[in-house]
Parts: sequence; structure tokens; C-alpha cells
Amino acid sequence: MADLSDPSRAFGLPEGYFSQEEFSATDFIEQLSRVDLEFAKKNSALEPKPFIRTFERALEKLLGSQAELSSTISQLERSTKAYADDHRKKMARLKQTFVTVGSSFERLETQISEVGSNTIRIGEELDTVAKEKDRAEAIKEL
Repeated sequence: MADLSDPSRAFGLPEGYFSQEEFSATDFIEQLSRVDLEFAKKNSALEPKPFIRTFERALEKLLGSQAELSSTISQLERSTKAYADDHRKKMARLKQTFVTVGSSFERLETQISEVGSNTIRIGEELDTVAKEKDRAEAIKEL
């Protein structure tokens, strides 16, 4: 399907002409003046006015295309900057979230360590109480 925004059509050039990897100014001028050259070959005299008009129209179209392209580039630069700023802010929030999660994890680890220490101390106290109970029962039996 043909691209309706192809600028090649505005110059009467083959579709996708400006999409070529290598641009030749000589080829471009030949393509623009092809019709005028054919007309000049049919007539014996070379009339410069049709060439001048053709190049003036081409220049107007090129300047219009340049302005449109500059506008598009500016718009893309602005949107790219906005996306980059948004990305930077999201990354900063994500970094802050990771820092918060890390510190929460450290607090949790500290609390778990404290609970473990308390559990060991309670176990030791229960062991001491059990030994004292056994000694008390042994004394009671004697």
C-alpha cells in the first residue's frame, strides 16, 4: 500500500525516492527536469523559463518540507525529553522504593534476630527452671 505522506509524489518522483540510502543531487535535478528536458529535445531551442519555474516550485516544496520536518523534529525532541524526564522520575521513585524495602528488610532482620535471642534466653531459663524443679523433686523424695 502506498504511503500517502511520501514527499516523493509532490515532486513527481518515484515513490520512496527520498527513502533511498544514498541521495544524489545530480539524479534529483535530472528527475525534476526530466519533463522539461524531453520538451526541450523536441524543440530546437532551449527555453530556460520552464526549468526556472520547475526549480522554483521544487524549492518552495523543499522549503515547505524542511519547515514541516523541522517542526516534526522539534515535536519529537520535546516528546522524547518528556519521556526521558518521566523515565528519570520513575527510576528515582523506584530507587527510593528499593531503599525503603531494603531498610524495611534490615529492620525485619533485626527484629527476627532479637526474637531469636529472646527465644534462646527463654529456652535457657526454662531449662534452668526444669533443672531446679527436678532438684526440688529429688530433695523432696529424700
